[in-house]
Amino acid sequence: MSSHPLIRRLVPLAALAVLAGCGDPGGGDYPRLLPLSQLNAPPAVPAHAASRSSICSTSSPAS
Repeated sequence: MSSHPLIRRLVPLAALAVLAGCGDPGGGDYPRLLPLSQLNAPPAVPAHAASRSSICSTSSPAS
């Protein structure tokens, strides 16, 4: 008795179950992209780091 017919029936069902999890229930666009204004913006420095960066920038580089 061969199990090939059983495997031929189960493989498409397993593939269907795996692919069913890939859908977006909201139906939105994929992927969501960042706006260029946010992407090209300079990096934000937190307030607690801004005071430290001014201390570090006053030291003279070694020549």
